[in-house]
Amino acid sequence: MLNQSFWLEGFVPEGQEDKVYLLKKALYELKQALRVWYSRIDDHLSDLGFQKSPSASTLYIKYFNSDIIIISLYVDDLLVRGSNVVLIEELKKEIMKVFEMTDLREMAFFLGMEVKQIQDQIFICQKKYAKEIQRKFRMDNCKSMSMLKRRS
Repeated sequence: MLNQSFWLEGFVPEGQEDKVYLLKKALYELKQALRVWYSRIDDHLSDLGFQKSPSASTLYIKYFNSDIIIISLYVDDLLVRGSNVVLIEELKKEIMKVFEMTDLREMAFFLGMEVKQIQDQIFICQKKYAKEIQRKFRMDNCKSMSMLKRRS
């Protein structure tokens, strides 16, 4: 919920041009929406027993005996990693009880980087980003050239 009043002009029914809308909830693109969402998710994760990292305010950690779950928030996305798949699935169900959420399963892209997860390894590639930069500067049709590294 918003902690201050916001009045919105916009869609006006004929004959009621002098009226405005009072927002009761944060709209997605409202500047305050992210702050409201962060406050709600912060409270919910705390209620679920997660501890906020003292050095990174968007990193949450919870230990379950010998298992661990780590949640990283980025804007309105949650990245969830952990040592126990069953605990992660239970956590997702708990979060979905309060928040509308889409489970994208295994991460494929993050911050413009391609992410590949194979067994216990994670590979990050910026090929897509490099291609976008080439397109932006109209260099996508340039010829590429291999460079050999000199032996030391």
